Amino acid sequence: MNRKKTFSRAAAVVVLAALAAVYLYRGHVSRERVLSMENFTEARVDYVIDGDTMIVTADGATERVRLLGIDCEESVLEDESLNTEKGRQEAAFVKKLVAEGDTVYLQKDVTDRDRYERLLRYVWLALPDDPEDIGEVRTKMLEGILIDRMQTRVEDIPPDVAYSDIFWEISSRAGQDVVTLNTSSSSSTVS
Repeated sequence: MNRKKTFSRAAAVVVLAALAAVYLYRGHVSRERVLSMENFTEARVDYVIDGDTMIVTADGATERVRLLGIDCEESVLEDESLNTEKGRQEAAFVKKLVAEGDTVYLQKDVTDRDRYERLLRYVWLALPDDPEDIGEVRTKMLEGILIDRMQTRVEDIPPDVAYSDIFWEISSRAGQDVVTLNTSSSSSTVS
């Protein structure tokens, strides 16, 4: 009996190790695809709804976009008691960074749409030279800017976690640097 238990445990360990290897390989391939510079779509901002939702026009279609990896507090719900001052501040901050007619760049992770049919995307104010560079994420990606400057909550929702490690790193040192808004062009960045 003891040999059967030992063999069963060893077999279970081998199976679990194989599953973990497949999962990690899939995650690595997915991350490489997400971070590819070919994975960006240019869009025009039509309207900023709140801190983590906007309406854009991309490829001739008007789309509602939900920013990935963050969760801004509420600011536009009909039931005003559910809206927060922090949510209003996050929305106002985003409206200072992007305005109607500005160009942004949408980057898809794994999931295309959420249950409300919104596009799920990372939103860049300018194309990065290196999308994995934390400095570029902090200064060119809307999510990174919000985490850094507004201490917006990081929200990990697998499988859309290509920037999770970078977002948590930004969050751990949020607000430590002085930034200035550069809104003189449609490809605004925060530095």
